[in-house]
Amino acid sequence: MVVIPFAGPLSAHAEQQHRLQCRAEAPAKLDLSKPAPLGEAAVLSQPVGQAIDDSAPPSLVPDQGFARGNVWHKIGTMDDEPGWSHYVDCQYRGSRRVLRLKADSLIV
Repeated sequence: MVVIPFAGPLSAHAEQQHRLQCRAEAPAKLDLSKPAPLGEAAVLSQPVGQAIDDSAPPSLVPDQGFARGNVWHKIGTMDDEPGWSHYVDCQYRGSRRVLRLKADSLIV
């Protein structure tokens, strides 16, 4: 899954700097049996200071999606609206746990 959080067209170099990607395989800290490939990824947006309800996370619908080989890529565009935080949740097969990546620093 690739998430490119920007609001307007960027050069290829700038686009590469503003990219967040879930690992294809679960990181060791999740302590899953191998193989544990990426099963699902989601972009979240939540008001700053408000806890995320993990039973019903505020997932956003991707702005675009495309297949490259046998991998489906999702693209979510985020803006820097004041008072909101953005995250990417990476969930791996064999686990209900998610690896939550903070995406606020990627917004230009």
